[in-house]
Amino acid sequence: MINTWVKTNDKDSFAAVQLLMRREGMLVGGSSGSALAGALAWLRSESGREIAQSPGRNVVVLLPDGYVTRTIRCYCFVAYNVMPTG
Repeated sequence: MINTWVKTNDKDSFAAVQLLMRREGMLVGGSSGSALAGALAWLRSESGREIAQSPGRNVVVLLPDGYVTRTIRCYCFVAYNVMPTG
C-alpha cells in the first residue's frame, strides 16, 4: 500500500546520489537518489517529522538500481553542478 507519493527532480536526486557516495561510500544510481531525495523531503513534512520524532519508529528507504555505470558518467552531475568536473 502506498501512503504518500513524493515527486522529486533530477537536481535533488543526483545531489542525494552524491551524498550517498561521499558519506556512505555507496555506489548508487539515479533511482536510488530519487528514493532518498523523496524520503528526505517527506521527513521534512509534518507527517514525516511526526514519524522521525517517535521513539521506536523507523523509515526504510529501498535503493533501487540496475544501471549504475550510466549514472556515474551521466551529464546530470555536471549539468546540475552537483559534482566537481576536475
